[in-house]
Amino acid sequence: MGQEITGYGSRFWYFAHNRPLEVPWDTEAVVLSIKIKKKEPINTRRDLLSIMSSVYDPLGLISPIVLQAKIIMQDECRLGKGRDEPMDESNVVKWHKWLKELPMLEGYHVNRCFVPDFGEIKTSELHHFADASQEGSGCVSYIRLVNHIGQVHCAFVTGEAIVAPIKTMTIPRLELQAAVLAVKINKAIARELTLKVDDTGLTLGWPCATSETKQEDSGSLLLTGLARYMNV
Repeated sequence: MGQEITGYGSRFWYFAHNRPLEVPWDTEAVVLSIKIKKKEPINTRRDLLSIMSSVYDPLGLISPIVLQAKIIMQDECRLGKGRDEPMDESNVVKWHKWLKELPMLEGYHVNRCFVPDFGEIKTSELHHFADASQEGSGCVSYIRLVNHIGQVHCAFVTGEAIVAPIKTMTIPRLELQAAVLAVKINKAIARELTLKVDDTGLTLGWPCATSETKQEDSGSLLLTGLARYMNV
C-alpha cells in the first residue's frame, strides 16, 4: 500500500517507501514517476543482490534498466564466485556505471490513468511487443483507444524483462519464450483490467533460419509459438 510521506494533504504518495528505487504517484498530475535514493556500492554479489531485491516496480516501468543489473548478477553466478567475494573487474565497471546512470530516471513518468477524458470509447485494443536476444527477453504492453470521432489514445500498461537462461539457447527458442511471456502478460491484463478489450495483437521479431538453426526446426518452433498464442 502507498505511504504519504509529508503528512496530511500531500500531493505525493509513495510505493515501497525507503527503497533505492521508489514509485511516487503525483495525485494532482495523476502520473507515476521514479525516485532514486543514492546508495554507496559495495562491490560484492551480496550488495548487488540487495539493491536488486529492493527495487519495487510492479508495472515494469523500468524493467529494461533493471535487466542490466540482472545480467551482471547472472554473469557473476556464471563465474562461480561467492556472495562476499569481490566482483569481476569488468562487472564492477558495469555495476558502477549502472548506479551512476540511475538518477537519469527521475525525469521519467507515465500517466496513471489509461482512459483520457475524450468522449465515448468505440474500440479498445491491447498491443504487446516482444523480443529477445542472447542476454534477455522482454515484452511491453500498450492499450489503444479510439473514440466516437476517430481520435486515438495510446497508454503504457505494463512491461517485463527477464534474463536469458544460463544454458545457451538459439535465438528462435528465445524469441518464442518472449512470445510466451507476452501471452502470460495478456492473460494477466485481461484478468485485472475492468475496461472491455475488443482485440489483442502481438508483434514479435520472428526468427529466420540461420546456420545455427535448421529450416525445419525454425518452422516447427514458429508453429508451436503461434499455436500457443492462438490459445490465449
